[in-house]
Amino acid sequence: MTTEIDDLATRLASLSPEDAAQVHRTVSGLQAERARAEEERIAGLRAMRDLEVVIESLEFGHESNRDPRAALVLLRDAGFVRHVNLEAAYRAGYERSVYDGGGIQEIPGEDDDEYIAGRGFDLDALVKKGA
Repeated sequence: MTTEIDDLATRLASLSPEDAAQVHRTVSGLQAERARAEEERIAGLRAMRDLEVVIESLEFGHESNRDPRAALVLLRDAGFVRHVNLEAAYRAGYERSVYDGGGIQEIPGEDDDEYIAGRGFDLDALVKKGA
């Protein structure tokens, strides 16, 4: 593989400026297309119901003896997060909404009973929606 890369690098270095620019445009276009395809893949996963994603991840993880960690990547790409991360995201969104609203409302501490109860209610409702 290293020999192939060295050979390619040698050929690229010998290109005229016009040809080098064309190679750059072509590579940039291919990278953009790959990025679009990845965005579409992730959007498709996130449009699926949770159960569909789980089934897909199990099939994907076992397909052709793939590494089971591939199933975890698929779950993360689909938007699955651990509950502790969901709580942190909720807190960040809560604080952001206070700042966006002019910052007049006092942000409660993370151990504030009302905040904890409200967060629990919101997270429970969110988890039920995703099921």
